[in-house]
Amino acid sequence: MDINKIPVMDRQSLRDLKKGIDQNFKEFSREYGDAIEGFFDPLLSFLIWLEKLLVGAPWPLVIFAFGFLAWLGSRSYKLAIGTIFSFLIIGYFGMWKNCMATVAIISVATLVCIIIGIPIGILMSKSNRVEKAVLPILDTVSYTHLRAHETSLHLVCRLLLE
Repeated sequence: MDINKIPVMDRQSLRDLKKGIDQNFKEFSREYGDAIEGFFDPLLSFLIWLEKLLVGAPWPLVIFAFGFLAWLGSRSYKLAIGTIFSFLIIGYFGMWKNCMATVAIISVATLVCIIIGIPIGILMSKSNRVEKAVLPILDTVSYTHLRAHETSLHLVCRLLLE
């Protein structure tokens, strides 16, 4: 065994592993796929409706609405102007439709998080048992999210601050 070489799975074993994973995924999809799709269909319909609304609405109205929301959330006219300018640049570069699709996805995801998160937060505040069960999951997700968006510069800054 060479100490300088990382052990690697042989090609046939890797192929068999991949085939096994694929087969299990196919079986799972066949068994539960329709039920899972049926559960998420209303969410998908809302997402498609919101995306069509954002893409189909007059762009000045959409940009004004985003600028107003930025001002409403920050009470800063500089942030509102920056938001309006940013969306104008996005449109100018021909990325309006993709941007509106992304805004729709983020909006729906935020709405889902609020709908799920607020009741869980209330339950956690009322019950120590629920808090003890949910907190490790939240800690893991929070830590994973921080690490997923970390660059070496941010890591150095975090290490200096912690």
